[in-house]
Amino acid sequence: MALGIGFGGPAKMTGDQVLGDTTTEALTVNGKFNVGAPASVTIATGAFTMGDAVRHIVTGEGGAADDLDTINGAGSTLFITLQPVDSSNDITVKDGTGNLRLEGDFVMDHTDDRIFLMAAGAIWYEISRSNNAT
Repeated sequence: MALGIGFGGPAKMTGDQVLGDTTTEALTVNGKFNVGAPASVTIATGAFTMGDAVRHIVTGEGGAADDLDTINGAGSTLFITLQPVDSSNDITVKDGTGNLRLEGDFVMDHTDDRIFLMAAGAIWYEISRSNNAT
């Protein structure tokens, strides 16, 4: 099975789409690949429930610095990127405290900081991080 996405315009699909047997098929995108607009989420008691977006802009509870140790509601989303809402309220993504497995804690203290995570069941594993504080 193949899905062609050309430059004549975007392919239009509605609802959930299954593109073949993911163990033997591949999706190749020639050109730009857009994952959509980011979702804004607020940490409450060390956790947030994610939306459908791949990228999440994270705010601390009460607009202050905060720790993030749990991400709820993974559903069918397997990858997410997190970034802080601003550079004045640090978000510390915590390793091993809740359902996050990282290469140590990561303090996001600049709007250009990012951490990329992959879900396996209810556990989120770090794939990469980018610490861009100046």
